[in-house]
Amino acid sequence: MKKIVLILLLFFVVSCNSSFEKLKSIDQLEGRWESKKDIMKIDTDKMTISYNKDSMTLILSSRPYDRSKITVSSGSVMYFDAHVYINNNGSTIRIDEIHSGKSQVYKKIQ
Repeated sequence: MKKIVLILLLFFVVSCNSSFEKLKSIDQLEGRWESKKDIMKIDTDKMTISYNKDSMTLILSSRPYDRSKITVSSGSVMYFDAHVYINNNGSTIRIDEIHSGKSQVYKKIQ
């Protein structure tokens, strides 16, 4: 019984460490990120996103009142609105598209 309790406690601690929270600053997204499907580069100085499989650079915008909500567009064409969450050590982000309901997890590339 003690082993089961210890295993459950360990599982709980590990699962809490990988939880996601809202962004505190858009600068937390700076860098290259990789998912199962693609690689993207986010430049928060220029406020752009570019994907490896697509040569087009997209525009990133966020709201001053809610840094975790972003819009990705190409001028007048909006690609998606999403909420972005990051884990506590900044190595993983989750992008939840608002209208489509798609969710994608990206790991930071060093």
